Amino acid sequence: MKHTLSSEAFYILLRSGLWSTRPTLPGSVDWQKLWQEALRQSVAGIVFDGISRLPSEQLPPREIKLRMAADVVAIERHNIKVEKVLREITTFYDTQALPYMLLKGTAVAATYPVPQHRSGGDIDIYLAPDDCRKAQELLFHDLTLVENECRNYQSHLQGICIEQHFGLAHSRLPLYRQFERELLSDAIRLPYIKLPVDNYEINCPSPTFHTLFMLEHMAFHLLSGLGWRQICDWARYQYYYREQIDREAVTRIIKQCEFERIANVFTILCIDYLGLSAEHTLITPLRDKKAISDANYVLRLISEGGNFGYHNTLLRSTHRHFNLPKPLRKMVSILVLLRDRRRYELISPRLFRDTVAAKFHRNK
Repeated sequence: MKHTLSSEAFYILLRSGLWSTRPTLPGSVDWQKLWQEALRQSVAGIVFDGISRLPSEQLPPREIKLRMAADVVAIERHNIKVEKVLREITTFYDTQALPYMLLKGTAVAATYPVPQHRSGGDIDIYLAPDDCRKAQELLFHDLTLVENECRNYQSHLQGICIEQHFGLAHSRLPLYRQFERELLSDAIRLPYIKLPVDNYEINCPSPTFHTLFMLEHMAFHLLSGLGWRQICDWARYQYYYREQIDREAVTRIIKQCEFERIANVFTILCIDYLGLSAEHTLITPLRDKKAISDANYVLRLISEGGNFGYHNTLLRSTHRHFNLPKPLRKMVSILVLLRDRRRYELISPRLFRDTVAAKFHRNK
């Protein structure tokens, strides 16, 4: 596959930050361009760790490195704040005897060589429906649901977004409901991992659960925009918990939910661009002509959109249709779905068909 991001140096430094290896750059580097790509992809802290391991003669100019360091300090400060809020929230759950699971975020950051350098975002917590409603009411006195199909409440504490989920699936389509049932089975969900954060233990789901959840999370965000941070998370998680993940269960659920094609693409990217050893991947990737075409397509989407697709001008223009009159909004919604058909079918053959059927049913 051809490189489509800023330069080969970006990947060399990203791999170095992920696996604590000594990088050597092949030639001169446009540091401004490389760093902008790292920021766009929300992997600046990881790339900075790679830069810090360069030979002295290959380091960026002092002025540029100081600006980079300032960006990384901001990441560190945000993560410290997240951990403080996370401890406050989970202490509340424990005092109220509310079983919970921390999803992604800090739980995944713990698998990195320098956890504080993973760019953090929201705090995502899963609770059973009744427990979730109770927690939201007691903590935030607001039972307004987020207007999507993910079934969660969204609030803020000390400037940090808290998403309390009582659903794991990103859609009400049968495919996602089946996936959710599999995740919540005791065989997949348990045993919990106790993650030490600020001298306090926080509940995280089993590595088998979490690696499947992250796969579906990446696949869902592919529809609107996916960046390297999410794929780095999946690579590090597979490696860190390689002895604890039930590969047989993972393979079975991926097959049952028809996620084989997208799992294959993400695995190829983890190996070829992020340096994850093939022996540590959940599946052995297929590398036929179609698979390579799929991987190049997803690589282009990552390059164009950046983290969550925030930098995709086409996506931003698409969002404007939300303000159209209802009949036109319905029409544009269908046209956008047809435009993005390859993304849907790449995730699962069932997804495009089910989504079309659901849209036409809602639009009657």
